[in-house]
Amino acid sequence: MFEIDEKTGGIFLTRNFSFGERKTYKLFIEATDQGNPPMSSDALVLVNIINQHNTAPSLDVKFVSGSKENTAAISEGVKVGSFIAYVKVLDNDVGMNSEVSCELHHDKLQLLSLGRKKYKVIVKNRIDRETESFIDFTIVCKDEGSPPQRTEGKFSVQVLDVNDIQPQFTKDTYKFLTYENEDPNFPIGFINATDLDLGDGGQLIYSLLAEDYSFLPFEISNFGFISTTKPLDFEQQDVYKFKVFVRDNGTPSLNNTAHVIVEVMDENDNAPYFTFPSVNPFSLDVYYNPQSENDITVLRSSDRDSHVNAFLRYEILGGNHKQLFTVNPYTGVLSFSRTVYQNDAGSYELSFIVKDSGSPILSATTTLSLTLTVSNTTSKMYSAEDTESDNRIHINLMIIIVMSTVIVAVAVVVSITVCIVRRNNQRNEQYNDGIDSSNRFLGESKQGDYICEQMSLQYEASVTMTSVDDNKSSQASLPRLETHSGYKTRQNWRDSSAKVDSRDLTQGTRQNYTGINCTWNFSQDFHFIRC
Repeated sequence: MFEIDEKTGGIFLTRNFSFGERKTYKLFIEATDQGNPPMSSDALVLVNIINQHNTAPSLDVKFVSGSKENTAAISEGVKVGSFIAYVKVLDNDVGMNSEVSCELHHDKLQLLSLGRKKYKVIVKNRIDRETESFIDFTIVCKDEGSPPQRTEGKFSVQVLDVNDIQPQFTKDTYKFLTYENEDPNFPIGFINATDLDLGDGGQLIYSLLAEDYSFLPFEISNFGFISTTKPLDFEQQDVYKFKVFVRDNGTPSLNNTAHVIVEVMDENDNAPYFTFPSVNPFSLDVYYNPQSENDITVLRSSDRDSHVNAFLRYEILGGNHKQLFTVNPYTGVLSFSRTVYQNDAGSYELSFIVKDSGSPILSATTTLSLTLTVSNTTSKMYSAEDTESDNRIHINLMIIIVMSTVIVAVAVVVSITVCIVRRNNQRNEQYNDGIDSSNRFLGESKQGDYICEQMSLQYEASVTMTSVDDNKSSQASLPRLETHSGYKTRQNWRDSSAKVDSRDLTQGTRQNYTGINCTWNFSQDFHFIRC
């Protein structure tokens, strides 16, 4: 390690050495001359090693629970202030280079000094595995050298679960609806509870608790499904109230409860029944006088179902052949439907039915033996035979009126037809004989025209006559003439007709008329023919 120069006496290092090996060395030096005999002398040389290097400190951490690769484990149930690790700092420097300080910044852990270069790690705040399953922290150490050297140690602590979480329901009260008469094991609803613990602490077991310790027709599975154990009856009980109890399998076991309400909905499984009449058949005597009210009695019935299934309606099934009675479909009031006559007195076997409004519709029937007695002041007897007689009189009168109308109409049509035919025949002869024969034609037809005129005093018609000759058509019209009385009227009509015929004949004495369309107009004072 050291060597000396024989001539000069200089001491030199032969190799580098570690400061940690030794701090002081003692060297014995001997000096010898060249005399004969040679003379010598000894000297002691002390070599003090001064460290001029600044190394970073090192950490040695030991956890109470043991660790593996800087990872340890602690329980979440550990108390605040508990000791979890021991920290030792190593630094071989001297002087200020060996002065070391350490820090740990974390919300759950704290580093406390135990003396020079010794520390411990404790729990500062409560640890919750459900919030943080691993705790990662860093210890930083630095010396007072120039420049300062620092060391960081990163560690991880696993938080072990303990059964510290109570099972929680998503609701305080659960409400379910179900129908009556369903088969056993019919599902009612689902109860949801959670537990954030691990292992057995997170496994839940459900059970039902009756508030009045009565029998419950329900069961619950370990998954929280509620179902029936037997068919429910709305009429027996329509609402069930109980509690559901849940606990975990942890140690110690934790539990919780919630309220459950099951409402049973009604089905139309009960037929209505009459409460009045209470027996079937039921006898009832009724006395009527004109001052009496129309209401006779009130039918009453009941239905064990509810809501729309219990909404009842009444009807008369039979026995009301005279249509004397009516029943209010909603109130059940039986009353007279019309005026009561003396011949309405007697016995009636009235059949009634009451129906509910459910699905399917259920009903009940009853019979009422009603004996009706009327006073002597009641209106005169009104029989069905009288009604039929009046109907026959009205029908006969109508037949007579219709037949008379038809006969008159036929007579008028026949008369008009005869006049038209006679007039057409005379017109054809007039055109065939020429202009000179027109006056003779009018003279001969005077008597026939007079007859037509007398038959048509109350009517008015127009006659249009169409002729076809060499693809040409012509029309001859007889003007309307006023008639006053006797022969003068007929003479004026005849003269006017002659004038028209003369004009027509001047255009051609020979014309064939293939079609005649005549309209006759008759009135009290006028007789007019247009052809």
